[in-house]
Amino acid sequence: MYFEGFVEHLTERQQQVLAIIVNRYIETALPVGSKTIAAGFPNAISSATIRNEMVYLESCGLITHPHTSAGRIPTDRGYRLYVDVLPARHLDPADAGVIAWEFRQRVKSVEDLIERTSHVLAFLTEQASWVLFPDQNELTLKRIDLVPFGQTHILVVWTSTTGMVLHKILPMDEVVSEDEMARLNQFVNLEITGKTLPEVCQYLQTRLAEARDSLHLLYRRAHYIASNVFDLNSERRVCLDGSRYVVKQPEFQSDFEKAKRLFQILEERQTLCEISSHLPELQQVYVRIGHENNQSEIQDCALITSQYYLGHQVMGTLGVLGPKRMPYARVIGIVDHVARRLSSALEELL
Repeated sequence: MYFEGFVEHLTERQQQVLAIIVNRYIETALPVGSKTIAAGFPNAISSATIRNEMVYLESCGLITHPHTSAGRIPTDRGYRLYVDVLPARHLDPADAGVIAWEFRQRVKSVEDLIERTSHVLAFLTEQASWVLFPDQNELTLKRIDLVPFGQTHILVVWTSTTGMVLHKILPMDEVVSEDEMARLNQFVNLEITGKTLPEVCQYLQTRLAEARDSLHLLYRRAHYIASNVFDLNSERRVCLDGSRYVVKQPEFQSDFEKAKRLFQILEERQTLCEISSHLPELQQVYVRIGHENNQSEIQDCALITSQYYLGHQVMGTLGVLGPKRMPYARVIGIVDHVARRLSSALEELL
């Protein structure tokens, strides 16, 4: 926790005041006044007492007042303390039901599964949501199939041990007979299965330099295929859904520049990859609020992410990006549960 121990310096009433301000602001997007706070207490308490507590919370940097409004809103620090002391909360039965139904639907590939995951995240949270595909450079080859495609092209189908299937049509600089293609197919599978794509390219480069005669031809063709079928420096794929929800948020409706910056982040999907790559490997939900985000374009936002796995191997990241005024307890529960279901679904699919 960022503020572990700090909460001990707040009285129970001050903690309640902060929680009411955060909860009401999340619900209404309006500054919260002392009368509203007083109404949230089970026992009668004067507005003057509430105002005194608000003054103290503001001196701690937990709340602030926008413009000349008498009401208060949470600061990044206030949101962080609120999130860190959230009690453990079970997923709402309605949300759990939707997630269970989505993951019961039959899918044919990892791509279909990731698209469905991104959709259910966006649908339930009503925020921009994404899922990062597994990194193709970290996938281990299970088998490769070379299929003649006309006289001068071949279809290369790369199947990883995780079940990811990548394919590409390549031109050949010479006609390869059916017998030669069958031999090349067998040779490639014997030589490079069990390796990652970067390892394959390095291995074949070394073997090509050492090979002679007929083996040299096989290694040359295999190296050409491995070097050209996939770009080792290509951008990692991201499945994005829910951008439409951005314009519904009051923060972005009233501030065109803020909305524009967020849309640019979502359109430049590589930025989401960079954000995900700098997250710690934690088997739990990770929350970044406001200025905790390194990218200046999303310092008006909250980012809630989790990783998904195949066995014990991290395969990718999924996340939700929205305003700091986010229903954290519910969204954290959804992100956590969806990440777990995606990991289980990958195990079943592969």
